[in-house]
Amino acid sequence: MDILGTSLCLGLLVLLVEGKKDGDLYCTVCRIVVDELAYAISQVSPDKKVQVGSFRIDPQGNQARYMVPYARSDVHITEMLEQVCDKMGDYAEMTHDGQTNIVRTSARDGKYISLKKVDVNPDLHKKLKFYCESVLEEHEDDIVGLLKKENIPNTSLESILCGEISAACSEKQLSVPLATGLAEVDTMPEEDEEKPDEDADTPDEAGGVDKQEEGDKKENEGDDEDGADENVIKEEL
Repeated sequence: MDILGTSLCLGLLVLLVEGKKDGDLYCTVCRIVVDELAYAISQVSPDKKVQVGSFRIDPQGNQARYMVPYARSDVHITEMLEQVCDKMGDYAEMTHDGQTNIVRTSARDGKYISLKKVDVNPDLHKKLKFYCESVLEEHEDDIVGLLKKENIPNTSLESILCGEISAACSEKQLSVPLATGLAEVDTMPEEDEEKPDEDADTPDEAGGVDKQEEGDKKENEGDDEDGADENVIKEEL
């Protein structure tokens, strides 16, 4: 049994113990898989090419080799499918407007992540990864075929894979925008900004300490001068 099959069996045991599959969560994971794959493709330069074809030499001494865009090549798609379920560890639960959503904890496009109201739960990661592996195990060929087509928008890809093919989502579920970006913000969150050392003296406090030390020093010098004057008087007497 391969690693993916073993992982699926373990995940199935977890679900049998915890209860039946969470339909809403399964739908969300299917949509996340589509989103992650589409995003990975979008990050590849259109100019990047890879050589494909047969290494066999024809009677004329030529090889049937040619260049294709790397983004939607078999090589890249295989790499993405091997890695996409590990990305489920970058998601967590977040309560927003009274609803619980699955959100990314890894920002995109130079944004920041606000961890307010975000609950990072290892048990949730296991469930997300299992659902992800289930989607790939059952529909890998369909996913590969869809990703190779350049003329399918992401929304249509989501509708085809998560609605028509896998039946993971209903039309109503697909009509609600995916909320995975709710934790992303344009500026650094306050909770992530560097905070001053609470044990360190503030400028005012430090100034107060210095002034106090200076006053004590002058007082001591005054005492020494008084003592010296007293000795002089005694000697005169």
